[in-house]
Amino acid sequence: MGFSNKRNKTHSVLPFVLFGYSLFIAANTFNLREPVTLLAEPYQFSEEALRSLTYIPFATASMSIGALILKCKKDLLKLLPAASLVSFLCGCLFMCVSILFPSLSFLTACALVVFGIYSALTFDAWIRHVVHLNQDEVWIFAITSSFLAPVIHFFTDYMFTVIPTFAAFSMLSFSSLAVLFCLHLYLPNENNCQNEVNEKRFRVRSAFSSQGTTIVALGAMGFVSTSSRAILGGGSNPLATAAEMIALILAGIVLLITVFVFRVQVNVKKIVLWSIPIMALTCLAVPFLDSTFTVVFLGVSTTCHTLGLLLLQVASRAYGNGNTRIAVGTYGILSGSVCFITILGYFIPLHRIGSDLGIPPAIVASLFSAVALALGLSIERISLFSAKMLDRDQEDPLHNAVSSVALEYSLTNKEEEVLLLMAHGRDIPTIAKQLVVSQSTVRTHNKHIFKKLGAHSRQDCIDEVMRSYTQN
Repeated sequence: MGFSNKRNKTHSVLPFVLFGYSLFIAANTFNLREPVTLLAEPYQFSEEALRSLTYIPFATASMSIGALILKCKKDLLKLLPAASLVSFLCGCLFMCVSILFPSLSFLTACALVVFGIYSALTFDAWIRHVVHLNQDEVWIFAITSSFLAPVIHFFTDYMFTVIPTFAAFSMLSFSSLAVLFCLHLYLPNENNCQNEVNEKRFRVRSAFSSQGTTIVALGAMGFVSTSSRAILGGGSNPLATAAEMIALILAGIVLLITVFVFRVQVNVKKIVLWSIPIMALTCLAVPFLDSTFTVVFLGVSTTCHTLGLLLLQVASRAYGNGNTRIAVGTYGILSGSVCFITILGYFIPLHRIGSDLGIPPAIVASLFSAVALALGLSIERISLFSAKMLDRDQEDPLHNAVSSVALEYSLTNKEEEVLLLMAHGRDIPTIAKQLVVSQSTVRTHNKHIFKKLGAHSRQDCIDEVMRSYTQN
């Protein structure tokens, strides 16, 4: 009954979650995509400096927050809304003072850095709400926000003739934070220890190892998206931003058709990886086509990348398996890692390299993009090869013998894994490292195995496995 009430409460606030998150995405467009619009002319920072002051703090903060949430036993999730508000207000204070006193340019730099951290904190705060939605609600959240955020952005863009961009950014951000705080009061009580037994395996290293392919592949697509801005002649480009907002809508349409029309079971990693060869072919064709198609290419590349980021929210929720702390921490690590790869497209000097080589920057961008895409595919091939090697190892005769012993003595799955590694001569530290558990956990499994087999030593256990092996 209590669970049903929580679900009904979550369902009743779903429209507010969608609206508040869309406000944040619309504001984030100015903060990360077009930070130059927040500054007063004449601009005191180069394009590379602007990206360094926004994207790098955002990526670093995302990964740091994710790792801290996963490692710290205290519930830090409840602090996210307050931390978001404090960082936003500090950024606004720095920016306002720098506007009043233009000579204090370092305060402008401080404001952009703090706004980058604010974006990372707020993303995690909103993902915390996504975890509490059921599967259909998560898809509705991802699809609807992809439609609503561009609408809010274009409306705000239209309002530029009336209010300054920084005022619009502040208005959107403050409204989003107000909705976030209201939802915080109605958030169901979280049970972050409902998977207490399995939670020990969800560490920072585990998040990287299990989602590494998705990180590189999605980061490679992000690199294509950012480097394609260079083809258009610079990072801060209103046309590029318009193409990216349209890309959000296209990504929502793709998800809508896939999930609710064709009822396809979505695999995040496969969608990301299948997008790579499509983008690679398109990317290599760009230098031989006119400027109109270049804008289309930017929209296509950004659509693929945006679709992957939307699916990343779904993947993090599924990876957490109902545990809010794991889901939010994993999202912070994954999104930060993807961002670090993505921003490389801003920092590689395509125009200078093209000038030195005597070739158009579009061709340089295409070559770098093709390399990034090939890297994503290579990681996947390595991952598949490792999986095949693991399957081959599991087909050895000892595996069958250990399975027979496990069935005979009613060993658990984890005890069976420990016994198999023991039969292969692995010691406790090695077993702990391979299973991503503590050594004390392995010793506990050993104790249970000894008791069930009536053994007094490791050799007795191995002898029992060999007995089963000879019989089979």
